[in-house]
Amino acid sequence: MSGCQSGNQQESDKVPFDIANRYFVKNSADNKLLSLNKIDSQHIFDQLYGPAATMGQDGVPTHIDFTRQFVISVILPPTELATEIHPGALEQSADGNLLFTYQVQKGDSMSFTIVPNLLIVVDRSYDGPVSVKELTGL
Repeated sequence: MSGCQSGNQQESDKVPFDIANRYFVKNSADNKLLSLNKIDSQHIFDQLYGPAATMGQDGVPTHIDFTRQFVISVILPPTELATEIHPGALEQSADGNLLFTYQVQKGDSMSFTIVPNLLIVVDRSYDGPVSVKELTGL
């Protein structure tokens, strides 16, 4: 029985993460940065994202400590459709590669354009090359 379990763990392990809230993609962001899925420095993060603080106790942007954490970013093209990105799973393979899966939910047309994005915060102990994949047809 234990042989089967360790075999599964070698394939891929679930990695814990937190969702970062209250950030927006800057209009001035360099197009090359928009395709980055892994951000591991405050400098790069600040070129791409701005804080979107609101009133109230839940209105403060999530704190990210780049000395202990890195961010996985999913940015979709601008759209006039209400669009949400829902996190799936983050898994790390035996060779250290990370795969983050997500789902996109599109809604009604709006009178303005948004840049849908999702940020997750991961502990640096899970550092490795990152790939992202949209789960479709679910």
